[in-house]
Amino acid sequence: VAISEISGVDAAECIVSVAYELVDALKFGLIDWQQLTGLGLVQRARQVVPLDQSSSQNRRQMLVHTLIDIQMDNFLQYSMGLLSEASQLDSKSVQEVGIQLQMSPEMQSDKEELESFLFEHVYRHPKLVEVRQRAATRLNQLYRLLKSYPQRLPERFQRWASELGIEHTAAVYLAGMTDRFCDDQYTSLV
Repeated sequence: VAISEISGVDAAECIVSVAYELVDALKFGLIDWQQLTGLGLVQRARQVVPLDQSSSQNRRQMLVHTLIDIQMDNFLQYSMGLLSEASQLDSKSVQEVGIQLQMSPEMQSDKEELESFLFEHVYRHPKLVEVRQRAATRLNQLYRLLKSYPQRLPERFQRWASELGIEHTAAVYLAGMTDRFCDDQYTSLV
């Protein structure tokens, strides 16, 4: 998703999640540091902090924080420049003109490069495909169970089910679960 197409809060969430996904991939051995040398954002981070002079854990922590910092700084600085050009306009006029908060084109390009790298080397990694398949099976089983036995939903979701329908309510309930909570629910309900 191009950051220019989403809100500032969504942009920050996207920046943070991509940075943590990269660091988690390093932590779990899905990728190694050598694979990151050609990535523009990692090169930018190395200009800010001495990543190569730290222990593995500190190195990952410094990388994630630096990636977030440099992208958010760029996003804020570039967006402020766009907004300063519209300083005479009120917020409604800014929306009508179509000014969108965003990163600089160079930083956006580096971010897209990192996202492509993650897609190719992490999201399709055989270890993750297996985990995703197991999770999908569990979610499917939980969905069928809750659809058949809505009384197993928490009370507030049972009330929603009477208004919105059990299919929609069960899907909303499952979509809001963390991985750990989903595992706990699977163990207790199935």
